[in-house]
Amino acid sequence: MKIPADCILIDGIDISCDESAMTGEPDQMEKSAVTESNYEFNPDPFLLGKTLVAQGQGTAMVCCVGVNSRSGQAEEKLQTEEDQTPLQQKLDGIANTLAKIGFKFFLLALLLGVGRCVYDRTLAPNAKPWDGQTFTDLSFAVITAVTVIVIAIPEGLPLAVTISFAFSVMKMKRENNWVRKLASSETMGGADQICTDKTGTLTKNQMTVREFYSMEQVFNDKPSNFSTMHTASLLAEGVLYNCSARIEKTPEGKLKPAGNVTEQGLIRFLMDLNVDCINTLKNKDDHILHLIPFNSSRKRAATCIRHPQNPRVIRAFCKGAPEIVLTYVNKMFDRNGQVVFIDEAKK
Repeated sequence: MKIPADCILIDGIDISCDESAMTGEPDQMEKSAVTESNYEFNPDPFLLGKTLVAQGQGTAMVCCVGVNSRSGQAEEKLQTEEDQTPLQQKLDGIANTLAKIGFKFFLLALLLGVGRCVYDRTLAPNAKPWDGQTFTDLSFAVITAVTVIVIAIPEGLPLAVTISFAFSVMKMKRENNWVRKLASSETMGGADQICTDKTGTLTKNQMTVREFYSMEQVFNDKPSNFSTMHTASLLAEGVLYNCSARIEKTPEGKLKPAGNVTEQGLIRFLMDLNVDCINTLKNKDDHILHLIPFNSSRKRAATCIRHPQNPRVIRAFCKGAPEIVLTYVNKMFDRNGQVVFIDEAKK
């Protein structure tokens, strides 16, 4: 859920927020209300607007909206005037130079036209009289001077530049370089180094399962025999019951995992293998007996459930850092699906 404004958490359970939209950091931030028992540990009760609540639920008090919020202040500072590109600066320089030259020729043509008109009526051997033709000659001199300055202004230059930009954009598109603004094609075309944040910019901001280890084997991508594997149901239950992610429907009507990025990748992997993730996630709260959330100090999370098919079976699923989880493991499934003891060398 997206937070609409800056808030202070008053009460909540296992709340963590994805603040990558504000800070660029993909790690989720744990949030907790300030109480008499935890204020010495410096808890973080601040919920920032336009960030996402990845998991948990609670009550918060709105304290800032609009331009007074953190996101509003950041957007306000980013609204600066765009500087001209080098080509635009050069074109402005050319236009100013041509305008100055044209104005000089305008004055020269005007002076020559008016001077000739005066000369023909005063100093010439056969001087012309000052009559109505004089006004016509003066008007012709002014029109000629104005024509000179109009011709000096390159009216087709902006059109030619725009057409060249359009061709540049199409050429860069064929090279997988997408430019949304025509003026940006000059900057992107001349760039030789790009410094950018990787997550969500050069990547899709999605975690994908490439391979997994089970029954003493490494399986690449999505095995076709997953449904017949002895550990398939345990793997699916371990992912779905021991996670905080969820499945939501997009405006286009497609089902899409949401929440923790790593758990999204695992759920997407199971959905591609035709595992019924929707019903399991929808009904999992009815079977969870106890939940220990993940934190950075413990580096693991655990969930204890009553098995939906056999209420007499209680299962505990644990996930976390391999070096932490493996210290509590003493058995494993071999290639034949049999439970065997695991030694330190195998770990």
